Order: sequence, then structure tokens, then C-alpha cells
Amino acid sequence: MGSTGARLFVPPFFDPTNPNVDSRVTQSIMMIGSHMAVDLASAGKKGVLHSAMYDNWWNGGNRTTPQRHNMVAILTEAASVRLASPIFFNPNDLKGATRGFPNHEPTVNFPDPWPGGWWRLRDIVEYELIAGRSLLTLVSRYGKTFQRNYLTMGRDQLLKAETEAPYGWLVRADQADPGTTWEMLEKLAKTGIEIHKLDKSITQYGITFPKGTWYLPARQPYRAHLKDMMERQKYPDRFTNNGQAEPPYDVAGWTLPLLMGISVDEMKEPVLVESTLVQPLSKPVAQIEGELAKASLLVIENKSNDDLTLIQHLINKKIKVEINDNAGEVEGRKLEPGFAVVHLNEPARAALREILPMISSRLIATSGKIETSGKKYQLVNQRLALYQPWEPSMNEGWTRLVLEKLKIPFQTVHRDDILAGKLSERFDCILFPSVTSRSLKTGYRKNETEPEYVGGLDGAKEILQDFVNSGGTLVGLENSCSYLIQELGLPVEDGVAGMNSKDFYGPGSILEAERLLQHPLTFGLASKTSIYFDRSLALKSAAKANATTNTSFTSVVSYGKDSARLLQSGWLLGPDKIAGLSAVGECQVGSGYVVLIAFPAQNRAQTNATFRILVNSIWRGGMKLEQSLVSTRAKAE
Repeated sequence: MGSTGARLFVPPFFDPTNPNVDSRVTQSIMMIGSHMAVDLASAGKKGVLHSAMYDNWWNGGNRTTPQRHNMVAILTEAASVRLASPIFFNPNDLKGATRGFPNHEPTVNFPDPWPGGWWRLRDIVEYELIAGRSLLTLVSRYGKTFQRNYLTMGRDQLLKAETEAPYGWLVRADQADPGTTWEMLEKLAKTGIEIHKLDKSITQYGITFPKGTWYLPARQPYRAHLKDMMERQKYPDRFTNNGQAEPPYDVAGWTLPLLMGISVDEMKEPVLVESTLVQPLSKPVAQIEGELAKASLLVIENKSNDDLTLIQHLINKKIKVEINDNAGEVEGRKLEPGFAVVHLNEPARAALREILPMISSRLIATSGKIETSGKKYQLVNQRLALYQPWEPSMNEGWTRLVLEKLKIPFQTVHRDDILAGKLSERFDCILFPSVTSRSLKTGYRKNETEPEYVGGLDGAKEILQDFVNSGGTLVGLENSCSYLIQELGLPVEDGVAGMNSKDFYGPGSILEAERLLQHPLTFGLASKTSIYFDRSLALKSAAKANATTNTSFTSVVSYGKDSARLLQSGWLLGPDKIAGLSAVGECQVGSGYVVLIAFPAQNRAQTNATFRILVNSIWRGGMKLEQSLVSTRAKAE
């Protein structure tokens, strides 16, 4: 937690507290922290802080998730040393400057400040040993109380589910993305949530849910965790003394179905349900309508994340994949824009035999004529480079994880790989994770690390311009958009840059987004989707006079135009400031594209609903119009 503040944090935590945390858990956390603080004071240890920094709202850590499972879970955190090297502090070096800890002066939650001096790894160990022994002493005295509370809280959750909404959640089996639906249910099952299926159909608000619908009953001991995952968070408005938005410790909203793009229905009234517990959960297999062995064509609806994996596998094998930008129909089945068609020759069948056992796609095997109009694109495999700065980037790691999960091949590149130039000879697409412009351009400074890792991409401007002018695609995620806009002189600006947090603030929340047009970047994307926004960007066209590149900005996905509906989960101040501004867009530069994704579409590998935007961006340069392919061949002949 840094070196210049408190020596050790112990519970209780800072506000706000999550409404799904039982008061017995909250009070027990306070009892444990107070016991530790007393034992540390008795041992002469100074600089112990509580009720600051770390709130109890977020449900993403090993100290918070157990609390929704009727368990008492805590955190202690010590001041850092330099790895294992001691650090010396003068009294003037010490400060507060965080929530609940404005300065280094004595307060009720920081009664005995540390005076300064040497701070060693040994000190950390001594503080933590006292805290650990204090915990063991406490639970040896009150172990039966903790156990009794655990049992009683579980029983109380069962009783609440009989008298308080929600009474459960229904998850339709016919989701557009069956693989991600299974993944969501599996995540819940792994945390002790019971997953059922309806034995008989039920009707709610005039809607019939058929037999086989997934059912998540609220009546179970870990109801609090289920609620916390499924419901929409409403983070309270919190401000500092000077009126600025007070940042939460981590995120404000995390509603699982929204993040994963799964449609769910909340049961607001008690309904008699006959269901069967499903255990274990098995990943659904690929479903093929029609006889694959006899068919000449395979239609991929291209709506699920597994469809992305399937298409990537096929183009890896140099199998022709056509993607249509208009609706279609085959044998009476309606096909939505973005559907893909594969001609089933023997190489295609061999490639399918390899990948089908690993995916949950819904496919149509047919020999019928596909009726459609509009443009047809042939997708060509892209040689992808993922930029990894020498300054560590968590966002780069999450990007890597998502690409690996979707089986999108890539090569990690560093500063010198870019500065070597001749990029188009090696790559078709370069993806920049969310990294600040300063970090991308400057990197580590002299004397911060070994000489070979000093510096960034300062001087790469012409190299990147040549790459995109010659047909390459540059993709910027969130903060790296600013770098690409500046370096390439794009006529784009961030519409919320520099805004005071009194007027606009959006920390770790889920917003509604709208698809503006059918476009290669939006193939397979629903007309409305949920995106994750974490102090992100909101793009708009800038005056041509400010640009050095002869291009314009095309917005394809915007933040919701209705500011009253824009926030779906979490906290957003000033929604009117970004309503209708661009979340995804592109500039055509020469023969290539610069794709700008204003938000973290792959955030922590949790935002399954927007993985598609990332993959479509990578494929952008490989979307070749069929008529242009024909004319190119004719010209060559």
C-alpha cells in the first residue's frame, strides 16, 4: 500500500458497505480488527490505521467474496519496503492523502502515528505476526460464536428468500451465446451456488419459460452472493469535502449477466417452481442443424464467442470464410447481418473435425441457396502483434489472456520490434493495450531500470504512419487511443478529457451502448449491448484543422443516447456528458485503418459481451470485399 503512509492497515473498512453483507459479518470484522489494533499497541507498534482506504463494497477479492458466503473475511496490509531493502523516512516524508486518512496526524482511526526512521522487512513480519496471533487468540475464545453465526446466517438467507424479492433468476436455454451462458453458470456453481433446470414450464408476467430453462433459486444459503452477482449495483453518491467525486477502492458495478452478455429474468413474485439440481455442469457441445456429411455449405450465425474461435481456426487453415453485412435466409431460417458461410470442401471438413469438439456454436449445414443482399466480405487471416511495454501493464496481461482464451494467434512485440520498422513485412495488425500516452512514448526513464529497457516509442510516429498507410491496422484500447490520435494526427478527440469529477465521473461501471450501423467492426453485435467503463474515453470528431492526416472519423458504436438509461450498474455522474458520444470508431488512413475502442473491451477477461468488438477490430484489415478480390484477380490476369 505504498511506503509513506500508515505502517499497517487493520479492519474495519471504509464506507460504503455493500447491502448484501450481513451485519454480523460487518461487526465481526470490526471485532477482529479492534483486537489486532489493541495487541499491536500493547506491543508498542505505532502507525496502525483502520476505517480508511479499503471499502467493503467491491465483490472481487478474497476478503470480500467470502463475506457474501456468511464468512468473516478480513484484510491487513503493511507499508512497503523496497523489495527486501530497508527504507529510511524523515517525519516530513510521511503523509496520508487518501480516503479516511487525510494526513499523518493523530485521529480516532490513527491514534498513534509512526515517527519515522528505518522501515524494514523485519518490521513488516513483526507487525503481521502480532496481527496473526491476535486473530488466533480471538477465534480460540469466540470460535463457537463464529460457527453459530455462520450457521444462523445461512438459515436466515433461506428464510429471506421465502418473503423477499428477488425469488430467483431464470436464464433461457436459447441464448445467442450458449458457451458463455455455461461459463457464467459454471462460475456461480464453483462459488457454491445451486444451478437448477425447470422440470415444467412456468409463466411469469405473461411470459412462458419452457421446461429446461436454467433456474437460480434465491432460496439457498449463499443467496447474498447470488444476489451480488446477478443484481444491478447502485453505488451511492460520495464526495470529498471540496465536492470532488470520492473514488471507490476498486469498481462500482460488476453485474455478471451484463458483463457476459447473458439475458436473465428476475423473479419478482413467488412462483411455484418444480426443478432439478444440475450437477455437474457440462459445457454444451456444438449443435448442427442439418446433415454435415451431405451439406455443401456451413452457416455460422457469428453471435457467440465460440463462433469467433471457430472462424479464426478456419482462416488459420486458409479456409475461405465469407461474412455478409446484410440479413439473409436459408431454408426458411432467418439470418442476421454478420453471419458467415463456409464452403464444405475436404480441407474445411478436416478443420471442423479438429475444432467442433471444443466449442458450443450453433451451426446450419445446408445445400440450399442462401438468399441475401448487400456486401460480402472474405475474411483473410491477420498476422497480429500485441504490444507489450517494458513498464509492466496489467491491461496487456488481460489482453493476452483473452486472446489465448479465444485462440486468436498473436506475437508479443516490444519497443525495439516497432522501432526496427518495416512492420508491414511482419504484421497485418498491431494491438495496443490500454496504456497512457506518456508511458507508451517515454517508458522507463534513465536510472529507473537496466539501460536496455529505458525509453518508449518516442520516434515511432513515421514508422506507424507507414504501416497503416500501406494497409496495416492499428487498434487502440482505451488509454492507448490518445496515443494513436496524437501520433497520427487523427481528427478525433476525447469528449470528457480534463472534465472535473464534480461534473463527470464514471469509475468501474456498466453502461448501455448502441450499435450505430452494420459495419465490419460490429458484425455479430446486438443493437444494444453492455460495456464496461472505468474512467474511460468518449470519442468524437475534431475539427479538420486540428488533424495532420487526411481522414475522417466513423463512429460505429456509441454510448447510449438516453442519458437517463445510460448507467446500468455502478456509478455515473454527468451521464449527459457522454450520451451519444463514440465508444468504438475508426479512421481510414491510406490503405489501412486505425480502430479506436474507447473502453476496456477485454477488462480483466470478464467482459465477455465485448470480446467480439476486440476480435472484429483485429480482423478489420482482413475483411476483403468479394468484388474487390475479383477485380484484383482480373487485373493480375
